[in-house]
Amino acid sequence: MAANGVNARNSMNEEQRYSQYVEERKNEHEKKLHELQESQNEELTSMVGRYKHEKEGIEKSFNVSISEESKQQSERLEDLRRNHNQEYANEKKKLDGEFEKLASRERVRIENYQRKQDENISKLHERYQVAQEEMKKQNGEA
Repeated sequence: MAANGVNARNSMNEEQRYSQYVEERKNEHEKKLHELQESQNEELTSMVGRYKHEKEGIEKSFNVSISEESKQQSERLEDLRRNHNQEYANEKKKLDGEFEKLASRERVRIENYQRKQDENISKLHERYQVAQEEMKKQNGEA
C-alpha cells in the first residue's frame, strides 16, 4: 500500500510540474507582449515629442500654424499608432493560440495519466480481492 502513496505523490508532483510549465509559458508570452507594447510606446512617445518640438519651433520662428510637413508627420504618427495596435493584437492572438494549444495538450496528458493511474489502482484492487478470497478459502472461512 505504501507504493500507492508514492505513486499518488508522484502523480501530484507531475501534475504540479505540468501546471508550473504551463504557467511559465503563459508568463513568458505575457512578458513578450508587454515588452513589445513598451517598445512601441517608447517609439510613439519619442515621435510625439519630436513632432511637438518641431511644431513649436516652426510656430515661434515663422509665426505660422502647422505646415504641410507637420501634417505629414502627424499622419505618419497616426499610421505608426495604428500599425502598432494591429501588430500588438496579432502577436497577442498568436501567443494566446499557442498557449491554448499547450494548455490543451497538457490537459490531455494529465487526463491520460490519471486514467492510467485509475486503471492500475483498479487492477491492484481486483488482485487484492482475489488474493483475499483465496486466503479465506484456504483458511476455511468461505
